[in-house]
Amino acid sequence: MKRVDEVVAAIEHRDEAMSPLVASFEKREGKIYVSANVLGQFLGYRDASNFRRCVNSARIIASRSGISITDNFLNPRLFDQDQDDVWLSVWAASAAIMEADSTKPRVAATKSYFASLVDEEFAADEARLKERQTYKHNHRMLHGAADKVGVNSQRDHAVFDDAGYKGMYGRSIRDVERMKGLSSKERLVDFAGATELAANNLRMAMTTDALENGKASNKSDANKVHRKKGKIVRDAVLKGTGMTPEHLPLEQKRLDDLSREKKREIKSFDGELE
Repeated sequence: MKRVDEVVAAIEHRDEAMSPLVASFEKREGKIYVSANVLGQFLGYRDASNFRRCVNSARIIASRSGISITDNFLNPRLFDQDQDDVWLSVWAASAAIMEADSTKPRVAATKSYFASLVDEEFAADEARLKERQTYKHNHRMLHGAADKVGVNSQRDHAVFDDAGYKGMYGRSIRDVERMKGLSSKERLVDFAGATELAANNLRMAMTTDALENGKASNKSDANKVHRKKGKIVRDAVLKGTGMTPEHLPLEQKRLDDLSREKKREIKSFDGELE
């Protein structure tokens, strides 16, 4: 989990470093656009014409890929600007950044940030890491609240945990893991996707709030509250996804392997964010 914490902190630092650029984003018909001149300056291009070569390469890529030029490369007059510029969609900006000089400050970090906006798999990986970090926090808060109402022994906490799982999954956690094809040494939290982790985070947060607001006075009550909140989340997942939680697909990549990959990626822009 230490690596996950480090990776999530680096991602958050990257996103914070992008805030001056994000502040310049404009919306047209629900789509985000950014000025090529502003983007080039942010990346470290002193001469706008040099970054324009990257933009032109992105145009060629779009043309060859059957992607609309008119939708992704807009005239600045649409943004009440007359100067020599072009406004890029998120896709076009990402494509232009891919062509940028990798030795320039901020290029790797900006490339990573735009990938999180345009690449669904990339974004899902980052969401999964963030939800796992939140899971760690919520689990600690949940069991702290449970301890105050009499869930004290190791066995008490195990029974309390399982009450929530039974409400949410309709079975014990080990039965869920077996049903999903995990071995006795593998744990659900290491393979669950962002949606499933988020659902578990909601279950834990709701139960913590209930316990802290006096909805249980002993461990038996705490177990009932946890199971009830799990059932509420179960119904929400079914309504939102069309699947019960136990049928949500697992990720192929173990979370530890994903965090290791992300840490290597982050090293490519480490030090560019100041």
